[in-house]
Amino acid sequence: MPSGFGTIYATNITPDPDNGIGRWSADEFWNSLHDGVRRDGQQLYPAMPYTSYRGMTRADADSIYAYLMQLKPMKVANVRTELGFPYNIRLGMMGWNLLFLADSLPATSTGSSAAWQRGRYLVDVLGHCGECHAPRGIVGQMELSRSLTGFALGRVAAPDITPAGLTARGWTGAALRTYLGRGTGLGLCRHAPGRDAQHAEPDGGGSCRHDDLSTARRCRRHCRQAIRQPPTARGGAPMWRSAPAATASKAGACRTRSWRSEATAR
Repeated sequence: MPSGFGTIYATNITPDPDNGIGRWSADEFWNSLHDGVRRDGQQLYPAMPYTSYRGMTRADADSIYAYLMQLKPMKVANVRTELGFPYNIRLGMMGWNLLFLADSLPATSTGSSAAWQRGRYLVDVLGHCGECHAPRGIVGQMELSRSLTGFALGRVAAPDITPAGLTARGWTGAALRTYLGRGTGLGLCRHAPGRDAQHAEPDGGGSCRHDDLSTARRCRRHCRQAIRQPPTARGGAPMWRSAPAATASKAGACRTRSWRSEATAR
């Protein structure tokens, strides 16, 4: 994942004993999710979203651990993360965590019911939506005072998904269910798996609705143009909110300081 600090490589999390997590205990796995600490005691970078997973229950962490340990071990060597000085000093993450690691993320909507509490947990913790949809500060921290208000990374924009942001763009509960379940809805594209699976809102009017391969192929060029030139709402305001500090080079690379990927917002 290219970031504003260097290139971060995802690691092998199959139960391979040499390259993966095969020798990890459930407690060590929990420490990585909750505290951002590897089995060898080294600090993880927040590209692994322990900043959101910190709110995970131990029961859920143990369930994830049990699932991963049943996968087929893959002998795939890890690639060393390449960060420039001083970001390559993992010990510095201890100070970063003191400043920015919170036990829970602020609520972006109001409620108290069991369904609301469950939804908050899914969004903030298991789904870690804020890792892409929250603006980032100068050292890559989530700006929790503006949580879920949207962020731009390279050519991909994570839109404002606060209640106000969704309402302003016409989203309903039914439309969200369709989008989350099928990848379609309210002017969004759904391209074939592995083929430019980037979602845009070409004109805000729903002219880009399709979920079959033939129309998806015809639409890819239109969607790429929409991503390069973010659409505007009726009043002229951007359909999504970009981080003011985000600037692109001639090659389209993002210079924003973020631990998340430029290419995939992951």
